[in-house]
Amino acid sequence: MPRTSKPTLPEPQLISDLQSNIAISGWATVRSQIVEQYEQRLHKLQQSGLTSDEISKKRTKKLSRNELISLALCFLAHLVELSQQKQDTEDTIRQLCEAETALLEGGYPAATIAKNHHPLYINLIRDAIARKELILNQQNSYLLPVPDRDTGELSDVRIHYAQLYLKYDNPFYVSLKRSTTTNNNLKQDHPQPVILPQYSDKARELLNSKSYPELATGIAAASGRRFSELIRGRFSLPSPADSPYQFIFEGQLKKKDKAPAYSTYSLVPAEELIKAIARLRAFPKIKPLSSASIRQINDSMNAAVNYQVQRHFQDTNIVSVLHGESRVTIQNLRGVYGEIATHFFCPNRAAFPRFLSSCLGHLIGDEAIANSNSPSTQHYFHYYLVDVEGKQIDSMGVMLDKEVSQPPTTEIKSDQQEQPTTTAPKPKRTILHLYASTKERFQTFRGKDMSENDAVIALMDKAEQAQELERELNDARARISSLEAKLDSIEEQRDSVEVTEESASVDDAAPTPGSNLVSSDEKSLELENPTDTVLLLVKSMSQLTNKLDLLLERQFTSSNSSSSDVTVPQAPDKQSLDQQSSDQQSSDQQSPDDKQLPTEAILNRAIDTIMAHNNRAKSPDDKWYIGINPLKDIINSQVTIVRVVKRRKAEIDQHHQQHNLDKFHNRNYHREQSYTDFFDFS
Repeated sequence: MPRTSKPTLPEPQLISDLQSNIAISGWATVRSQIVEQYEQRLHKLQQSGLTSDEISKKRTKKLSRNELISLALCFLAHLVELSQQKQDTEDTIRQLCEAETALLEGGYPAATIAKNHHPLYINLIRDAIARKELILNQQNSYLLPVPDRDTGELSDVRIHYAQLYLKYDNPFYVSLKRSTTTNNNLKQDHPQPVILPQYSDKARELLNSKSYPELATGIAAASGRRFSELIRGRFSLPSPADSPYQFIFEGQLKKKDKAPAYSTYSLVPAEELIKAIARLRAFPKIKPLSSASIRQINDSMNAAVNYQVQRHFQDTNIVSVLHGESRVTIQNLRGVYGEIATHFFCPNRAAFPRFLSSCLGHLIGDEAIANSNSPSTQHYFHYYLVDVEGKQIDSMGVMLDKEVSQPPTTEIKSDQQEQPTTTAPKPKRTILHLYASTKERFQTFRGKDMSENDAVIALMDKAEQAQELERELNDARARISSLEAKLDSIEEQRDSVEVTEESASVDDAAPTPGSNLVSSDEKSLELENPTDTVLLLVKSMSQLTNKLDLLLERQFTSSNSSSSDVTVPQAPDKQSLDQQSSDQQSSDQQSPDDKQLPTEAILNRAIDTIMAHNNRAKSPDDKWYIGINPLKDIINSQVTIVRVVKRRKAEIDQHHQQHNLDKFHNRNYHREQSYTDFFDFS
């Protein structure tokens, strides 16, 4: 029988959707459309002067995952059609398989096809055979003697010819395995150092992050778990526990059958780790992934998490890039975890191989007794530990039989000015702390020349004004949402007014926040075209929102000045609002370095950060297009975004041209991600 009784397939719903499309259009039509797009992308790469070998190795989009699965389903549909027509001879099937492999080789290296693409085709064929959709007969299949998994006795199994010819010859796989072994041996022959105190500091820092990609990175660094295991696995504390760092994990991946729960170690106290996992799963973007497939989880978050791995561990030189690799990934942190766990918890050097196999989940329960050391574990012997001075750390089991204590942190010599990155726990704030703090702030606001009653009245006036402004702001936002909904409902009548990134040109003058809500000219259009009326109302409401944002931002500016300057605030009159509007209009002419609103400063900092990242990036899939819609992930004000982007239009356009970025770039390379998944703009 085959090595595994059940083939690994893409998500059932995805297969069902793609098969429905094939059934409607026909497999030949769907295939020709995909092949045409595929060849256009390859032609574009060829025009850039790349050789065929360079194109196959280049990490750019050639076939999307859905397109690849659709190609495989079209191939299967063709086989079924040939079977029904009784034309599925060995020679016909062989020619189809060779043509399909040649098509894939136009854009991918043979190793990728052998590891990823051929298995997809074969597993879909096996599933179709099991469901009786593809019927085996003497014409389209052959008998293969296969040893029974338990007894070893040979029995004949009928194999479809596509399973034979959708493969390379045996010498290729021998060479591929030898290459994999050689690469692993080179990594073991050239192990890379990991600065243990700094790694521990960084893991603890990330465990306290409010950013879910950083938090996920910290959990992976401390637990050695794969990212999808963090989302779908079950974590608990043992009772009783042999160590405060011990936890129970259930949900190990890459097992033929469901893996049982087993005990392993965390590099931080296990209770802290489990609380961090609970916080991660509570994030709005993480919650939906609890029911997602492993592939969907990886597609959604791996890029963002790996970016944080590079930012916090590679760029800081805490973890070095391995021989033959281009970057540090979350998979590498799993190897680092194994080395540190050995240093902390392995009792002696003789127990090291089996200890590491157990910690990483390669040998669980009865497997650890009935099997020899897992061959997978040897792919994690790539690092060694050093202290901050570069001295190698070889000791083992240093955290065994100890109470909860702080793992090694960065040591600073007495003559250094720098302080350790770890901080002492903040003291618990009681009602007395809050009272003292409030009293101090009140005395600062009151100053020397204001009575206590006047200060209280001034504060109450400020609170009432802020409350009223906030109410107006929320009301304006609600009305904008209502108007935008109306605009969406009638956009089919006039597509040209659709407010999208493509149609919102940064060349248009930004609306000024001081303009009236609806002018007389705007009212005259109400009966002319309802779509124009809604659009103008949306723009006008956005102006009002921007004005209210400005007032709220400036409302408490006086509290930062000296106490002698504090006066009883007055309600803003029309003249002051008009003056603020005039100031806002003139601010459009300022450079990004001039005095700017907080939201503008955030946007400019974000644009600078993205540009700097693109200048360092080595491949297109690491770069980001700077657009109006994507920037809404940072602030939700198109008025402000358009104003800032307009000022920097020439600079942004030149940057996009330099890096060959177009408005579809983020959709192609970062479909499931947003700026804040990767960047910290604080």
